[in-house]
Amino acid sequence: MSRKKGKADGRQVMDQQALWERAERLRNAADNTAGQVRNVYFTFLLLTAYIAVIIGSTTDEQLLKVSPVTLPILNVGLPIVGFYAFVPWLLLFFHFNLLLQFYFLARMLHPLDAAISTLKDDTARAEQRARLFSLPLSHMLIGRDHARVMRVLLALIVWITVILLPLALLLWAQIRFLPSHNGAIIASQRIALALDLVFIWIFWPMIVG
Repeated sequence: MSRKKGKADGRQVMDQQALWERAERLRNAADNTAGQVRNVYFTFLLLTAYIAVIIGSTTDEQLLKVSPVTLPILNVGLPIVGFYAFVPWLLLFFHFNLLLQFYFLARMLHPLDAAISTLKDDTARAEQRARLFSLPLSHMLIGRDHARVMRVLLALIVWITVILLPLALLLWAQIRFLPSHNGAIIASQRIALALDLVFIWIFWPMIVG
């Protein structure tokens, strides 16, 4: 009887070891992808900050006189009409790419979460989640061992920077350009905003699972 019990315990240990190794492989793969996604994420945030500075510095007088806008740091002048015609579509492209990269990462994180959940040892599960790459999205999706306050903060960071920020920036660019009364460009800006909403509607449910 004790021999059978010993064999069963041995099989359980081996099974848990196999599950741990599988979780380790999935986590390493997800972390490698998260490292690449972080670069895309930071580039997107820098771009939004740069665009926000330019929009914030635009005046009604510049729009009425069609004066050029000066790019911060680079100190290069650009046609103001061309800037407001082009920038919403540039932002839309970068936001689409970010959502796409988040989707690819989420496809790796959700199986990892399932694999971690199969581990019977609470310490082993907590260790795997604690060793996740330090990307807010990764910890928002499967970092359930964080305190409630931290989970709320992570969700706010992701929602504000990935959902609200690009939408607000696209809307702000449109409002800022209204004094020019250029109907064609304003219509183009509205299309860019509508497409961004469509991309969020498509990708976000698949990202959060």
